[in-house]
Amino acid sequence: MQKISQEAITHFQSIVGDKNVRQSPNDLEHMGKDWSTVPNPRPSVILLPSCTKEVSEILRYCNEQAIKVVPSGGRTGLVGGAMAVNGEVVLSLQRMNKIIAIDSIGMFTSVEAGVNTQALQLAAKEHGVMFGLDLGSAGSSLIGGNISTNAAGKKFIRNGGMRQQVLGLEVVLADGRVLNLKGSLRKDNTGYALEELFIGAEGTLGIITKATLRLQPLPAQTTTLCCVTDTFQKVLRTLELCHLKGLQVNTFEFFSRSSYEAVRRLKELKPLFDGNCYMLIVLEGGNQERIDAVVEQMFSDELVSDGLIAQSPEERLNLWTYRDMIVEAVGVYKVFKRTDVSLPIPRMGEYLNELMQRFASRPPSIDIIAYGHVGDGNFHIDYISNNPADRDKIIAMEREQHELVSTYNGSISAEHGIGLLKKPYLNLTRSEEEINLMRNIKQLLDPVGILNPGKIFDL
Repeated sequence: MQKISQEAITHFQSIVGDKNVRQSPNDLEHMGKDWSTVPNPRPSVILLPSCTKEVSEILRYCNEQAIKVVPSGGRTGLVGGAMAVNGEVVLSLQRMNKIIAIDSIGMFTSVEAGVNTQALQLAAKEHGVMFGLDLGSAGSSLIGGNISTNAAGKKFIRNGGMRQQVLGLEVVLADGRVLNLKGSLRKDNTGYALEELFIGAEGTLGIITKATLRLQPLPAQTTTLCCVTDTFQKVLRTLELCHLKGLQVNTFEFFSRSSYEAVRRLKELKPLFDGNCYMLIVLEGGNQERIDAVVEQMFSDELVSDGLIAQSPEERLNLWTYRDMIVEAVGVYKVFKRTDVSLPIPRMGEYLNELMQRFASRPPSIDIIAYGHVGDGNFHIDYISNNPADRDKIIAMEREQHELVSTYNGSISAEHGIGLLKKPYLNLTRSEEEINLMRNIKQLLDPVGILNPGKIFDL
């Protein structure tokens, strides 16, 4: 357990000011944890710098004194990536929240790392453009954390994840050096793309302080369709039909009947249609007659059995409630385990069927909640129970699920990262050579090992 001396506290106060060095039990509890199920945050102190210079000075001192640091954004992660559990200093970027520029000629925005994701979405829209990342935690997450975890979300099929939004970064290394990487250039073929190292690195290689991000034109029109079918294979065939007919798919979400029922138990909602597999599809632009013809073919080919097209913004939001409330619905159970895997899209149905067959004899008190982003091969398969005695069984089911993913050439983490919770499974879908190379990069950039220690892998 790391102990922070009074001398270090005094030095931090000289950098960021007394009120931005916090040690109250409430602050330590609140800012030392994320949305994961990792218990007992134990940070020593919270620091809130206001600029890159202060971040640089803090890291330079921590590196000299071998003080461990956990970078902190909105702390919306689900794998313990922002947890401080061994007396670390929590370095929060929340005060660094300026949108520096929105450029609709170059189609980019420059922001500090503490800018809220939803705030950037709204600011971009006011300028007549769009920031392409959209995720359920947008109201709480911060851009620096989105980059550090390579966040993905609902519109990945259309816009890609955070990696595809980043044009350039400003990063502070463990020893306090500041790197300015690429800026707003669209093309820069001058050797290694160093900015790529820090995207998805979970703050283990450097702390992102500013970013230049890609913007896109606002879609002229979108059509939101919710429909139901009896098998997951028909879900994939519906996605295929949209592609083959040349429709621009903005979003293609799936949730199972058990997911739908879990949300309705949590929140009183108007019932939808009866079936096993629900789809929420957003189609962008295009001729409405063409879209209507494709929807008609979905029914005539018996790919879907019932559905509706949202006729108003209010109806569109109501449909999204069934999908967006799933995470909250899972979290009310006494025992729950959230997972996040990706698979080759054509094999998603095969994987889901095999998984459900393996767990067919599970205790009746355990329910399986399946949902995700079908357009990019991302399943969230969660396990819930109100019987505490099921905890060990659910942990074993999670392990078996991840082992099965490896046989399908998938990934044990599609968008949540590794953090603390997924470390035991990393070697299932990454080779020992890959993990050792990651360790070597970590040791090169952070030889003292101060940045987000214990996350992703152990040194």
